[in-house]
Amino acid sequence: MTQQPWEVLEERTLAKTKWLDARVERCRTPSGALVDDYTVLHYPDWAIAVPLTADGRLVMTRQWREGAQVLSLECPGGVVEPHETPEEAAGRELLEETGYSGAELGPLLKVRPNPAIQRNWFFATVFTGCARVAEPQESPTETLDVALMTALQVLQAIRSGELVNGLQVAALMTLFVNRPELLLP
Repeated sequence: MTQQPWEVLEERTLAKTKWLDARVERCRTPSGALVDDYTVLHYPDWAIAVPLTADGRLVMTRQWREGAQVLSLECPGGVVEPHETPEEAAGRELLEETGYSGAELGPLLKVRPNPAIQRNWFFATVFTGCARVAEPQESPTETLDVALMTALQVLQAIRSGELVNGLQVAALMTLFVNRPELLLP
């Protein structure tokens, strides 16, 4: 059997901000069932850099995340601006948040954060030979601490719950499984 898309009959906005457009759709499924209140969250696409120094350490950040109310260990990243590719966004975020830059090795991961209710993509790009070339440029909502960590330290941070962003864990585990040679000096 071939799956068919749902038909959107109506759509109304619940909330619209700079980062989120929450909508409710009235839909008809291929079987004819009516769904009166299907919530869909429209976010911009997100991109992270998975940056590695010449000696195989990962360039990570720690910052306060108000949504979860935690100090979060993360790869540098943010929103893909309309004029950027995901790789360009990842490189820009790497430089802005850490002051590091490196050679773009290419895409590592492209996934949907939650396809049941979201329409955006998450991208991870690997950068190698990263070195500090500038001062970080924090935004008014960011206070960032930069940390150089070994793969073992990052794995320990995942196990301990210090690194809790599921999308970033997926990207890092993809690196560890598919490209372990990059973690060696």
